Amino acid sequence: MRKFGMFLATLLAALSLLLPSAQSSEGFAISESITITPITQNAFVHSSDNNNGLIYISGDEALIVSTPQTDRQTQDLIDWVTQEKHLKIVGYVIDRWHPDAMGGLAAVHANDIPSYAYLRTQQIARQKGLPVPHHAMDERTIIHVGDQTVECAFLGKAHTEDGIVVWLPKEQVLFGGNEIRNYNGWVGNIGDANLKDWASTARRIKDLYGTARIVIPGHGPFGGAELIDYTIDLFTPFSQQIKNALHPDLSYLLDQRPVIVVKASESSKEGDTKIFKEATILSSDATKYVRIDAPIVRWNIKNNRIDSAEGHLAIFDKTEGGAELRASAAYTKLIVIPVNEQVGLAVIVKAMTPD
Repeated sequence: MRKFGMFLATLLAALSLLLPSAQSSEGFAISESITITPITQNAFVHSSDNNNGLIYISGDEALIVSTPQTDRQTQDLIDWVTQEKHLKIVGYVIDRWHPDAMGGLAAVHANDIPSYAYLRTQQIARQKGLPVPHHAMDERTIIHVGDQTVECAFLGKAHTEDGIVVWLPKEQVLFGGNEIRNYNGWVGNIGDANLKDWASTARRIKDLYGTARIVIPGHGPFGGAELIDYTIDLFTPFSQQIKNALHPDLSYLLDQRPVIVVKASESSKEGDTKIFKEATILSSDATKYVRIDAPIVRWNIKNNRIDSAEGHLAIFDKTEGGAELRASAAYTKLIVIPVNEQVGLAVIVKAMTPD
């Protein structure tokens, strides 16, 4: 479980540069890595490693949404709720299958806390050999906390194919998770994203929860309903079918190396980093291929991290006997790096323009 709970140190270092801290002046630390920020009298944001989650209190009961990345961090959070606030945790909601949302699920189960996730999240967890949430939720599920209700809703594919949002009706607070982006200037990790559906998913979120006073994204500072509009605008250009059906050379796909240099006009080396000019690079994990065509590509051969300032990116899902194009775009600033065996490649971009 520890292997799943921890991102690679190199990825954490990269993300810490890309994502602003969600900690505000009103927040307070409960451990070396976890900050609690009150947003209403009964709702709190828990933040760690630039990842956000939610705590909702009603009476002497609490519901927590999204785990920190590790079991240790998650245990610290549980201890604060149960020992410092003296509350009973009636449930733990997992909002997506990535480790920044369920990396501490083993700690949740060790504390005999019931866990809830959308049905597809539960299925993905089983497929990948990850801890499996106890209860599978439908597309719209109500959970009772004290004398209040919490609504969990799957409204379409976006950052992942299973991400949900969580709505607190009394507080008018929406936990958007990674379906909603913040104003940090980066698109973020699109390694498992459905770019074509993302904007329409965000529109459905707006239709149902556009009256939210506070919207909490999965990363970075929270804001208001304007974050939903920002997300819609960010991904609307990708709503059309991909026209450039760029396809990887299947002869290379039979090679199981994590990084393949298909072509390069020049190459050099700086320490552990190889530098290629006018290059085509392929990287892959268990479920996808990533093709990069760029003037300059830097490849750290020690951790298989790829960096590029500009170029063209294509992501293909592996199929039986081939590959299916999922995303194709010109990019500005790109990082591709393996997270772990279950998650595979993170594909982090600052900005993209669709073909």
